[in-house]
Amino acid sequence: MKKAILFLKLFICCSVGSFLGRAVYLIIDYHRYPLIYQIRSAPWYTEILVSAAITAAIIALCLVILLLLKRKLKRNTSDEEKGSNEESKTEPNV
Repeated sequence: MKKAILFLKLFICCSVGSFLGRAVYLIIDYHRYPLIYQIRSAPWYTEILVSAAITAAIIALCLVILLLLKRKLKRNTSDEEKGSNEESKTEPNV
């Protein structure tokens, strides 16, 4: 369970890094070759907005899954603690 949580955190960081890298590349490309982007009917930053929306959706999905896994892990650990406390109460003192 902890490996899945670690994987999701890593995946979120990689998604953000990938988005930032692509955004920086598009900004540099726009400043280097502005005529290519003038031909298009959409603004030059449209690709960045689309990438941002996709990245936000991916991160939101990962955060929901991460929250569910953390709740399940917390519930399992609290159940185990309750079980160990009840066992210690029922043991006879010798």
